[in-house]
Amino acid sequence: MAESAAAAQGRIFISYRREDSAYPAGWLFDRLADSYGKGQIFKDVDNIELGEDFVERITAAVGSCDVLLALIGPQWLTIADERGRRRLDSGDDFVRLEIEAALTRKVLVIPILVDGASMPDPDELPPSLAKLVRRQALELSPNRFETDTGRLLKVLDKTLAEAARYPRGSAVPVADQPPITAPPITAPPPAPAPPPAPAPRKVGGGAKRATRGPAGTRPAGGPAWWQRPVVWGVLVIVAGLVAIIAVVAGSGGSRGPPNTSPSVTKPHPSQFVKLRLVGDAVTQGDRVRLTSAAIDQNGAAWSTDRKNVQQPFTATFHFQITDPRIGGGADGIAFVIQNHSGSSLGIRGGGIGYDGIPNSLAVEFDTSQTPVKTPPMVQVGDPDSHHIGVHTRGERSNRADEKFRIGRLYNSPNLKDGRPHTARIKYMSSQLDIYLDDQDTPVLTVPVNLATKLRLANGTAWIGLTAATGSYTEQHEVWSMTWQPA
Repeated sequence: MAESAAAAQGRIFISYRREDSAYPAGWLFDRLADSYGKGQIFKDVDNIELGEDFVERITAAVGSCDVLLALIGPQWLTIADERGRRRLDSGDDFVRLEIEAALTRKVLVIPILVDGASMPDPDELPPSLAKLVRRQALELSPNRFETDTGRLLKVLDKTLAEAARYPRGSAVPVADQPPITAPPITAPPPAPAPPPAPAPRKVGGGAKRATRGPAGTRPAGGPAWWQRPVVWGVLVIVAGLVAIIAVVAGSGGSRGPPNTSPSVTKPHPSQFVKLRLVGDAVTQGDRVRLTSAAIDQNGAAWSTDRKNVQQPFTATFHFQITDPRIGGGADGIAFVIQNHSGSSLGIRGGGIGYDGIPNSLAVEFDTSQTPVKTPPMVQVGDPDSHHIGVHTRGERSNRADEKFRIGRLYNSPNLKDGRPHTARIKYMSSQLDIYLDDQDTPVLTVPVNLATKLRLANGTAWIGLTAATGSYTEQHEVWSMTWQPA
């Protein structure tokens, strides 16, 4: 396979524990070597000569790399030495040294979760590794190896190309997609202008065509046609009939199908939220498509600026879930408040794109029942296939596992019915009210103080929407999103 041109200046370091993830590390090394060349990949047993100081060699190698892949398996956190002490607590632990060196040298660190492992919590790690949990992780499954590594290669191509363009120590501009403004809900088009009055014509047998006098004057013979009383009388009668028809139609006189579009008041243009798209999210006409109806999609759309979330606010979004092709459709959409990153992306599938994002709160509109013991439902599974839940773990990484929800509504309406829906999130007096379609009565109320639950930046955080698919699929689209401080 031809090596990537981006690899010429960049190197990749694979950090792993032999007892925990030796086989995945070997597979990943081979896959990366095919794409970038063996000389660009550092993996201990393949690169360290006999007699070299392992610690110095590892530290220097990490410092010379642009990316560190931290493979985390089920025992990564708990493996102990011959004395029964956890290796991660030792300052001489090689894995700890590798990740510490990467974090202190501003090397991009990507956690790779293997064999069903999950990201550790900050309080489970030494203080020097606490920042690791803020990195977005990638799941690496044998069943999806090509798909998962394909996603990883896209990130690596971009990172290594940037490293080649901006050598270490130079200023690197923040990569940012052009923001898009969510499409507004427009008013009906204005009524067409009335046609011009017909030209005067002959009346009777010998009447002559009317002629105009000098500019600004009317010909003799009486008022213009539009000034005649009979014309005004006809216009009044027509206007009255039109008004009666409109009243009858509005009161149910029409026998046509009911309107399925969201009933909303047109917001002011300043209330529309400009969005930055992440992952599989793309623009599709006048909408934002968070995911298509394909396997293992994961997309997000975040506000381009932080919003004040410690003060009362109302956030409204209009969405549509269609095309539940495989398994009846999955997994749903979530409104998320987070102060981790303007380009955060969580775990796909049952994680609905928010699972794994630290310092966040998610209002999930879940469309699939993920059973317990199926990641990310490690401890408690979904209650049913249609429910609304509020999930947060404060500053720790959020989890879609039902153990960590702080509010839930069972048997919510079927949101993958192909119809447009309107969701509204109101926050006031340390309380979240969640509305769905009916904007007068909340379907769920959850007490929570955002100012104390999350670590905010002067009271502000990013807001946005996430969605995901796994082995079951459906399409998630957003028509618009508005933000209104109280």
